[in-house]
Amino acid sequence: RTTHVYILYVFFFFTAPATTEIYTLSLHAALPIYRLRGLAEDKKAGTWCVVLDADETIISNVAFQMSGIPFSSKSWTEWCEKSAATALPGGEEFCALAQKLGGKVIIVTNRKGHLQAATEKNLKDIGFPYDVLLTRSGPYAKDKTKVMRREAIRTGTIKTLPAGMNLPPLEIV
Repeated sequence: RTTHVYILYVFFFFTAPATTEIYTLSLHAALPIYRLRGLAEDKKAGTWCVVLDADETIISNVAFQMSGIPFSSKSWTEWCEKSAATALPGGEEFCALAQKLGGKVIIVTNRKGHLQAATEKNLKDIGFPYDVLLTRSGPYAKDKTKVMRREAIRTGTIKTLPAGMNLPPLEIV
């Protein structure tokens, strides 16, 4: 497995334009994908998941930050309702691979519950593959550390799933 990482490094070193930014993004996107393959190797489909944050992990809000609009709950809500965040490099590929390997993709974000629909729309608009989005809503409204939501994923007791959806207890890899 280590050999593949070195080959990848050499490939990007010799083929990337004369900017280290492209090289760095490409390598940083490739390493989690490589690691995921190893973690999922002995897992039965439907028994495991990856849990990711949304903001500045899989989607970028740089346009909001660069707008010069001071941050407030109101300005953040307005930004989120535009569904204008963009995908960060490697996130879509990572999540698509997790699903292909038999895992679930669960996004746990500290966006408040009233932003659930706008966040789902944003993820759909950019073609982001995921299975469940958990915001801070209902019993998780005060779960800023995300501990309660992660525990609910592990035990199969998520209380804010869409109607008709059930998830078994899932191992978080």
